[in-house]
Amino acid sequence: TLRSGMSFGEMGLIRGSRRAATVRCTTSCKMYCVDKSSYLRIIKEANAKEIALKVNLLQSLPFLAGKRLKDLERIAFIAKIQTLIPGTVIHTQGCKADDLMFILKGSIDVLYRGGQKTVTKSASSPMRVFVPTKGNDLLVCSHYSGQVTGSESIFLD
Repeated sequence: TLRSGMSFGEMGLIRGSRRAATVRCTTSCKMYCVDKSSYLRIIKEANAKEIALKVNLLQSLPFLAGKRLKDLERIAFIAKIQTLIPGTVIHTQGCKADDLMFILKGSIDVLYRGGQKTVTKSASSPMRVFVPTKGNDLLVCSHYSGQVTGSESIFLD
């Protein structure tokens, strides 16, 4: 139950999505109502410096090259900058993909839980192949500043 001083409806305005729930008064209520354009203008003005910084960072990413300023501002408005320390697990293999990460600074490794073994086709040509087994993580690739991670799996679920 929401009470005096609380707000609701902002996520639908920000994301431009349909209402996630029905809201009904349980007592007599008096409320402020702010239309979408006014709300977005007020928030944009309040966060103008932060949004400008984020837009500048987004414009430097090849993935977003040539995108309209308005689109970059929308991303900047909803995106949160995270600072992570080495060793932090960002995504876990097998978990549902529900976000996309733009690497602004630093590097990450993409790992696959499995293993490798040597297969011998002939004595002169041993070959290392990937075999999905319980074992060590296999380094698939690394991503660096200006690249995107999570873009493949977010659309496959």
